Amino acid sequence: MTSTLRVLLGERWPEPADTHWVVIDDTGQVSNSGHGEPRNWPITDRTEVILHGPQTSWLNVKVPKAGEREQALALGFALEEQMVREADSQHATPTLRESESWHVIVVSRDRLKRLTTQFEVISRPLDAAYSILQTLPYEPDAWSVGVDEQGVVVRAGEHAGWVEDCPIDAEVPCLLALAITDAREAASLPSRILTYTQDNTVVSTWGQTIGMTLEPGERWAWYEIGTEANDLLHGEFLPRHRRKVWQRALRPAVITLAFILAIHLLLGTGYALWRRAELTQIGSSMEKLMRTVLPNEPIADPVAQIKRELNTQRSTHGRLADNAALTLIADFAAAMGPEAENAIQGLRYQDGGLDITLAPERGDIAAIKPRLEARGLSVTPRDGPGHIVIRRAL
Repeated sequence: MTSTLRVLLGERWPEPADTHWVVIDDTGQVSNSGHGEPRNWPITDRTEVILHGPQTSWLNVKVPKAGEREQALALGFALEEQMVREADSQHATPTLRESESWHVIVVSRDRLKRLTTQFEVISRPLDAAYSILQTLPYEPDAWSVGVDEQGVVVRAGEHAGWVEDCPIDAEVPCLLALAITDAREAASLPSRILTYTQDNTVVSTWGQTIGMTLEPGERWAWYEIGTEANDLLHGEFLPRHRRKVWQRALRPAVITLAFILAIHLLLGTGYALWRRAELTQIGSSMEKLMRTVLPNEPIADPVAQIKRELNTQRSTHGRLADNAALTLIADFAAAMGPEAENAIQGLRYQDGGLDITLAPERGDIAAIKPRLEARGLSVTPRDGPGHIVIRRAL
């Protein structure tokens, strides 16, 4: 079961440090709530914050079309022109990208950096951060106005809004009054204004001032985040533990692969050692045989020496050695098969090697070589086409 601590942060937090908090279970229900300092917050699996007050602004900025790499730079220039601030000082989160404009939630980069650092210091690294603007309910052709102890939150559309830090009294908040005036002049007044507050007597006087009826909304809770809400922690502010999610996901596969490679390496090494021991045993047996057959001859190459002695014994008993000219010619003819007829233009035997010049139509050495090697013959190409020397391979 996963639990999430969601904390409401005003623009002056951590001065004072106490604030509202709730604990959300994995079904999305509030399991605990309270008001206090970080040391009194309950321990949970995740920690998220809601930024209240004028810390965030929801803007509609005209962003010129640009390539994928230049898009962030174009957005920065557009923000700098509209906000009259350095683009590098702001962190923007797009909520809607249209053909000629973007809707973005903007927060001070320094403020967000301080918050993430402060939560790491108290051993509660942030998993997500949201703007209070996206907690207000949205209804088509209506503005939503939320009033609480930290100010007035206005959502003037699906992707527009602002927060005004002002005293709550009979006077209409300045930014809200200006927005109503501008909308009236542009003939874009909403059909309704929904208010979310625990004291409707105060905001009821606002309707008389702006000339509109304010309707009470059904429900607004600062901690309720819809699926459409945009996490402000992205890019350079993406938490370190979230950046390594893909590594953790791949860890079982990597461990399994490493285990398989280790087993493969172990088996391969064992097989190589076994083959080496087998070759050593064969060499030892050949050496013993050599000492038995040729007790007075120094051992240099047991295989070649035994083979040479075998050919000597064959000659002594009237039999052809395996490197004799006739033996090599017979093996060559057997390897060539029917193609041996009229295949030889030149033939010379010297020092156990048969020097052969093949006819042009039979001179495909690449095709002949595998068949000769299969009969224990080594093939060495010489100068000129179809010119080879075959010997008995050791």
